Amino acid sequence: MGYTTHFEGEVQVAPPLAAGVLREWRAFNQENHFDEAGSPGSWCQWEPTADGSAIRWDGGEKFYDAAEWMRAVVEKFVAPAGSVANGTVLAQGEEADDRWAVVVEDSAVYKAKAKIVVSYDDQVPVLSPAEVSRLALAREADGRRARAAELRRCAAELDLEADAMTAGA
Repeated sequence: MGYTTHFEGEVQVAPPLAAGVLREWRAFNQENHFDEAGSPGSWCQWEPTADGSAIRWDGGEKFYDAAEWMRAVVEKFVAPAGSVANGTVLAQGEEADDRWAVVVEDSAVYKAKAKIVVSYDDQVPVLSPAEVSRLALAREADGRRARAAELRRCAAELDLEADAMTAGA
């Protein structure tokens, strides 16, 4: 039992971590941290890439407290090495609306809730946030064009009424 979340993306590390730091981190990931004070949980499932230039999910199931673990590995391995971490990892839990991201900016770690666009029609694709923004801007522009057309129509009617009134005078 438990709950599985899948992660996509990497957090870049510059300059890349040295071989000694990578060995220490990999050993750290083999240990259960349940009883350690200040530990986010039992198992860290963020791993360094082979060349030490990024942090990624190890693919293991039931990774809990991912943002807290990212903060822990940045503080324990990245910062002491004089490196800086930047990037975003997208997270999708088992529930359709359980979407969020781990965002790292200059080694500061944040957890961001994703905006969800749900489609109930299999024929209609789910839109990305960028597509939703683009469509919203297009809809807003269409609304402005419709209002402008209505104003022109009203102005034309007023001109006709004014012409009729002056012709009858």
